[in-house]
Amino acid sequence: MRTQGSKLLLGITVLFSVAFIVVIALTTLDPQKITHASNLVPTPASVVLHKGPGPKSKRANASPYVTGRSEIPPRKDGAPLTESDVKQYVTTHEPAIGPTMSNSAPTVKKMQLMTGKDARTYLSGSDIGRPDNDMVYIVELHGPFTAGYMHLPAGTKYPDSIDSIFEVFDAHTGNLLEWGTE
Repeated sequence: MRTQGSKLLLGITVLFSVAFIVVIALTTLDPQKITHASNLVPTPASVVLHKGPGPKSKRANASPYVTGRSEIPPRKDGAPLTESDVKQYVTTHEPAIGPTMSNSAPTVKKMQLMTGKDARTYLSGSDIGRPDNDMVYIVELHGPFTAGYMHLPAGTKYPDSIDSIFEVFDAHTGNLLEWGTE
């Protein structure tokens, strides 16, 4: 009898612990920032930005910068990615927003290597999660795209298609830092 009582007490303790964790998580999470594989970031009204998924860096130096999502394989020699590396990747892999309406490769409208500081200016002040001197590629792609992976606040009507998007890649790691539409 004593063993059954111990098991029951243990089961109740575990149940209440899990319930407590769920309540804490639900009361502290911001529903506007919960998305599939990216976080909606407040920006000027004409741009919807999505941060590349991934926690802040967990490296020993505790860098405060976003690591992004691994996308373009970095070069084996440690050199920054070339424009050719980036173009080859974006024309052979599905963009962050989802496929084009025709399921064909998107058209690269513009590709530019720039500093983190210049990228923030280019994106109307949006923080891309990189230091001022880090190099990034901003790639503008033309579809039109389905809005398959786009996440909008509840009650917002999804567009039938999106003509153009941009993706921001770290020029050394190849990680996707953020993407968005205009």
